[in-house]
Amino acid sequence: INGTKTLAAKRKIPIHQNLASTLERLAKASADGYLLSDLSTDKYGKRSGAIGKKFGRIKRELKFSERHGFHSFRSTFIQKLRNIGCPEELSAQIAGQENSNISYGHYADRTTPEVLSRMKHWINLISYCIGNKS
Repeated sequence: INGTKTLAAKRKIPIHQNLASTLERLAKASADGYLLSDLSTDKYGKRSGAIGKKFGRIKRELKFSERHGFHSFRSTFIQKLRNIGCPEELSAQIAGQENSNISYGHYADRTTPEVLSRMKHWINLISYCIGNKS
């Protein structure tokens, strides 16, 4: 994840096994280097308005309320990690949160193969139920 606000937010995270084929398809089909191609930009070159509007339309079609936004995905995901017993320092790394612990926050490498493998394990334990699908 690049183009972030903090050093902790710039990170590598594994993709959930159920999303891998969709992301591969989007990457191959991309005409502009973005997973979601052909989004319009505002006068500052930002694409967030276009994706926000698209998200809002899909959300309404699926009968989600206005209280469900982009950050509700993050909150739900972190809560699901907590519910299955994921270590807090690892869920913080996945979520891109600063770790104030001097050992893990300052000296620990977040991208070693071992850390990425642990992340992948916990991420792949998460499941969502939307409608009749899980």
